[in-house]
Amino acid sequence: MDDKFLAAVKRMENRTARTRAYVVCHPDTPTNWGRIVISYPADGASRLYAIAWLPGETGKTIRHHGHANGYGYDKATAAMGGAAFYDLKAGETRKLADQGLDFRRQLENAGYVVIQAV
Repeated sequence: MDDKFLAAVKRMENRTARTRAYVVCHPDTPTNWGRIVISYPADGASRLYAIAWLPGETGKTIRHHGHANGYGYDKATAAMGGAAFYDLKAGETRKLADQGLDFRRQLENAGYVVIQAV
């Protein structure tokens, strides 16, 4: 295999090792989608950052940014807590809870397909 390509892959894996990205897909309207990027701390206890573009009503996007720190709990869900999104099943805009049920499951329960991309 190409040594330059392998070196580039290793560098990219090092850059993205603490990053997770998700795609939030509307099951019937593929053009109505969102994305979430989570940046995890190297030590596990420092600040985690989240930024999201979530599906809103009639194809609009709702933006969110948040953070959480500490350890011993789901910081990604805490950082996504309060993010507004359009609930397909309820037919209204709601907010993600910051505890109890992870953010992915909340979006899936609202009718979306959530895929981890990175």
